Amino acid sequence: MKVLAYTDSEIFSGAEMVLCDLVRGLSQRSSIDLEIAAPASNIALTQALCRAGDGMSPIDVKAQPLPLAAVHLFDPRRRHRLGQALKGLEPDVLLVNLPSAEYGGLPLRRRMTGAKTLGLLHVPGSPRALGFRLGAIRERLARHVLANLDSVGVLSESAIEIYRHHWDNGATAIHHLRLPRPKVEVWDRVEARRSLGLSNAPLIGIAGRLSFKQKGHDTFVEAAEILVRGQPELRFAVAGEGRDRSRLERLLEDRGLRQQFDLLGHVTPIERFFAAVDVIAIPSRFEGLPVIALEALEVPQGSPQAPMGFEMSGPWSGRYLQMTHGNSPPL
Repeated sequence: MKVLAYTDSEIFSGAEMVLCDLVRGLSQRSSIDLEIAAPASNIALTQALCRAGDGMSPIDVKAQPLPLAAVHLFDPRRRHRLGQALKGLEPDVLLVNLPSAEYGGLPLRRRMTGAKTLGLLHVPGSPRALGFRLGAIRERLARHVLANLDSVGVLSESAIEIYRHHWDNGATAIHHLRLPRPKVEVWDRVEARRSLGLSNAPLIGIAGRLSFKQKGHDTFVEAAEILVRGQPELRFAVAGEGRDRSRLERLLEDRGLRQQFDLLGHVTPIERFFAAVDVIAIPSRFEGLPVIALEALEVPQGSPQAPMGFEMSGPWSGRYLQMTHGNSPPL
């Protein structure tokens, strides 16, 4: 069976990590003849896919811009360039990585003759429901593209219902794909904090792309402001980079919290960050199934990197904290 795994992500995050795991599994099956397509401009992604594909170099395709993502699915120039890049390929299955419904689906606009289409959808919500700019238009555009899927895989039971509510056309088979348990390397807490330049104070961390709109770093800062009133010894660590870094720095200065925060940038391996922090916070406004939560929950109890117990508004024994938005309190 010939399979083409396609992604045109401009960034490398959890959705792309899941695809790499899937590519690794496909490449190990002798019954599958695998090809990979990904943007050469996304060096981290192409290198990870090359490793996952046992040294296979991905076919270069143009990355899809993030702003107003659905609009770029209908750019005739991108569609023409994609046709040139994939010319001559005749897969039996086209596997398309869809970080969101409006992101990554360009090859679904030009059905390959005889190919079954399978989408791996990570964030099933609609741009309209999530409050995106021009959300209703973007939802209509994305729905037009998703209609070309023969099957779609989502990562949780709740995502099945969300997909049915926003996107189901009655012709696409919907499957719940279970992620494998992540393997977490054990790190020594003291060494991890030393290497990251962190103090020994109680530490709450957030990891991920710096995007207020999705990842909710502003909610994290609001929560920190409340917490330090009762426990001024608390510190907070941010792992990751993104376009909102300067915005985060300004917010911390405005709230008088800059001294309580360590902005670490990109941290590898991520287990070093797990070892250093006591709690992982996930204040995302929308996600699929956050890989960071699964990885944090895999940290063995009693290991050198297991979260320490300390009190905030009561005993904390969990490994990660889900924050909320809207009219709910920040914690």
